[in-house]
Amino acid sequence: LQSHVPDGMRGRVMGLWALAFGGGMPLGNLWMGALARQVGAARTFQVAGLVCLVAGFAVYQVFERRIQAAKTMRN
Repeated sequence: LQSHVPDGMRGRVMGLWALAFGGGMPLGNLWMGALARQVGAARTFQVAGLVCLVAGFAVYQVFERRIQAAKTMRN
């Protein structure tokens, strides 16, 4: 990650990375625990899997658009 960002943005990018992975997991665990208490563990994992699929598809769409835009700019 550090080698792919400009030098002036490296600290900011790594700060966001640390926040997302260091702070996101405890919040996700809290959410998963609360949901599991309400609907059960199996249903919670189904919902989490669906959220991951939707997020993965959204990221794929964003990168696909960026790749197409880069190809258009090169031509």
